[in-house]
Amino acid sequence: MADVKEFQADAKGLEILYVEDNDALRVNAAKLLGKFFKDVHTASNGADGFALFRTFRPPIVITDIKMPNLTGTELSRKIRRLDSKTKIIFMSAFDEKEYLYEAIEVGGVSLP
Repeated sequence: MADVKEFQADAKGLEILYVEDNDALRVNAAKLLGKFFKDVHTASNGADGFALFRTFRPPIVITDIKMPNLTGTELSRKIRRLDSKTKIIFMSAFDEKEYLYEAIEVGGVSLP
């Protein structure tokens, strides 16, 4: 329990961007993330996610890999051109190795 409270204290002043094309998952995850982070910006596709990133420049981005308009790895490449320090976390229901390799290539962490 102390770890959760410590994490809440550390994350309280941070913004986060969560990009996910599954509406129900995005809404529920945003509620959970809102308990930890100051502001949670959400987008339903990579193109909208990039527009939000450019506006808010959050230090952390959590993104799905397969999405319409711009995949998570394409989004991450665009983010990397603007900011090399943003932490990018990939989440996906897919367990194909090429997704992991792409995530590593753009400097993110992939969570199956």
